[in-house]
Amino acid sequence: MLGLQRQFVFAPASCQRLPELALLIGVVNTVRSLNQFTTGYGDYTVERDTLFADVTLDDIVTDIKLERLQKNESQDEVDG
Repeated sequence: MLGLQRQFVFAPASCQRLPELALLIGVVNTVRSLNQFTTGYGDYTVERDTLFADVTLDDIVTDIKLERLQKNESQDEVDG
């Protein structure tokens, strides 16, 4: 993901109104609202397929069951 940048999805007309928005709600709140409207970066589908290529549904279910078992055992030790 190095070298990829976030892209904003604003139309040019919207960008022209940013100073007005900053005056109305403040610079900090304007930046916060801008952060909500980015398209992000990377391709999650390709990354997911690469990360989980060798993982099956059975592997996931087994991991969940083991986590729950370990959590219950550690809680039993706390409860005494």
